[in-house]
Amino acid sequence: MKLNRKNVLTTSLAAALAAAMVVGGGTIAYLQGETSDIVNEFKTNKVMVDLTETTGDYNIIPGTVEKKDPKVTVDNTVDAYVFVEVTDTTQNLVDYTIADGWTELADFGTETVKVYYREVKGDADVNDKSFSVLQNDEVRYDAALENKDMFVKNTTSLKSSVKLSFKAYAIQQKPFESVEAAYVAQPKSAADAKELGRALSLGSPVALSGDIQIGRSFLEKNLNSNSQIDLNGKTLTIAMASDVIDIAEGRQLTIKNGTIESNGKTYAFDIHSGSSLTFENVTYNTKAEFGVGGVAQYATDTTFNIIDSDVTVEGCMIISTNASKDSAGNVSSGAKINVKNSKLTITENTGDCVGILLNVPGTLNIENSTITADRQAVVVRGGDAVIKDSSLVCTGKFLETDEHKETDNGYTTLPAGETWGSGNEVPARTLVVGNISSSGAYAYPASCTLVNTTLTSAAEIKPVLAAACNGYPTTVTGVADENIDIIKAAGTDTVNIINSFDN
Repeated sequence: MKLNRKNVLTTSLAAALAAAMVVGGGTIAYLQGETSDIVNEFKTNKVMVDLTETTGDYNIIPGTVEKKDPKVTVDNTVDAYVFVEVTDTTQNLVDYTIADGWTELADFGTETVKVYYREVKGDADVNDKSFSVLQNDEVRYDAALENKDMFVKNTTSLKSSVKLSFKAYAIQQKPFESVEAAYVAQPKSAADAKELGRALSLGSPVALSGDIQIGRSFLEKNLNSNSQIDLNGKTLTIAMASDVIDIAEGRQLTIKNGTIESNGKTYAFDIHSGSSLTFENVTYNTKAEFGVGGVAQYATDTTFNIIDSDVTVEGCMIISTNASKDSAGNVSSGAKINVKNSKLTITENTGDCVGILLNVPGTLNIENSTITADRQAVVVRGGDAVIKDSSLVCTGKFLETDEHKETDNGYTTLPAGETWGSGNEVPARTLVVGNISSSGAYAYPASCTLVNTTLTSAAEIKPVLAAACNGYPTTVTGVADENIDIIKAAGTDTVNIINSFDN
């Protein structure tokens, strides 16, 4: 019988390996060590507050006392500040004393609203920490009150809206340096414009507890360095008339989680240097000519953020920048416009409207969003834009008349001496990048990069127009040649077209 040499070799190697792994009758042992586990357990904590009352049906009868027992109950496992706001519109008809243990925060009160606080130690074993707000749980009516005190002055009508209201808040003590800082940081709720204005002026975050209507000057008067309005599913209506809401220099305004309605003839919001406006999860409807708003004249380093929102405008522009020069030749610059996960739609009776206009040095970032307009979805006359995973739509409504088709669709040549006008007075396209000007207006480099973005335009025009003048280059990346028209003021001007974006 013949032996298979391959099998013999394999068997011999296996035997040799087995022998090598056996040393003195045992297996190989390495030099090694192991620690025991270190287990860190983290304790969770809470600060809860409740406000209750068992009494009611109050009648002002001079010389009597009535029970009234608002109580604040705290359930906290860490040290906390507890606040109670007492809103008194009793028109000097009701007397009361604040219970012991409460200290007034006089600097935060108003004529009708007083703020009191107390410190409550964190104790997991004490669940019921209740504190009366009023001394002896009572209100009093002065025996000196007369019939005339019950009537509106010089009328035969009894006084109404005679109210005593209470609201309680609680917040952890650490890391706040003072009770004042803790009170400001504590989010406030607002059922009306007065409560909203007070919270904003304090610098506190505020959540709406009802629909509220305000005027333009209301926000200007009450905005703080970092104002935050949580619409909380409610509607904020801004009566604009023909004015503008100025977000003054160094102010930040965030509005989220609800609906904004406004009207007006000019900008809804005008952002000044170093300021910002953020919409997050907002449905915004306006008839203001300049929609959401714009960068104020000569403003620098401004920021617009529109995130997870749906904006509908009947007007001229949704977002714009101001390129006018001051006497020293300064122009707005450094604008930052960010649109993410949002839908922006604008329409106008004649179709003369643009979604977003960036015409100064700055940046525009659009991501996962849809911008729809009748004349141009986006115009980048200066600055740098990146548009990713989005859709830009030009409805072409502006081109419905022959007059506009001839003068505004701007193919690859212009009549001698013709330049583009101000604002959105540029050819109708889905996307316009660059500028044509003989006066030196909008004289900046311009660039736009498109990544996975769909461009939809009217049938008679290409979706993109790139232009250059005054020696400033224009660059468009991510657009095929067949989808773009190019126009240059002079042979020395440069338009760079890069067909694809390289990730």
